[in-house]
Amino acid sequence: MMWTGKEGSVSVKEIQNAQVRAVFEQYPAAAQKKMLQLRQHILDCAAESDQSVEESLKWGEPSYRCKSGSPVRLGVRETPALTLCLFFNCQSTLVDTFRELYGNELRFEGNRAILLPAQKKIPAVAITDCITLALEYHRRKHLPLLGA
Repeated sequence: MMWTGKEGSVSVKEIQNAQVRAVFEQYPAAAQKKMLQLRQHILDCAAESDQSVEESLKWGEPSYRCKSGSPVRLGVRETPALTLCLFFNCQSTLVDTFRELYGNELRFEGNRAILLPAQKKIPAVAITDCITLALEYHRRKHLPLLGA
């Protein structure tokens, strides 16, 4: 698995689900490239875990789910500042675990989201770990700190 972090390395045209593609096309230009990178990274993390991933819309936002995992949704907030959001099931222990592991590095919203300022570099190691833990949640939920 490789986090390239290269802008422009992924294209909206590569998204086969027309509804998901339409959402990505509506993102502000300043967020679209990073959101495409996060999407690709989710797909790469799933492949690294030998899982297929289902891409769909949930609540109007792109959602990614593996059979043994908990869904990860992507969103963008434009106020007060442009922010990339990764949403997780609020009834899981995912965000509490992420906060324990990366509380000094990531910003959270309650027990449901990681918030990433669009103008800053995405913290690759932390986001890789969080996505992987979510995509493997049902395999790991019985382990302390999800086995991280």
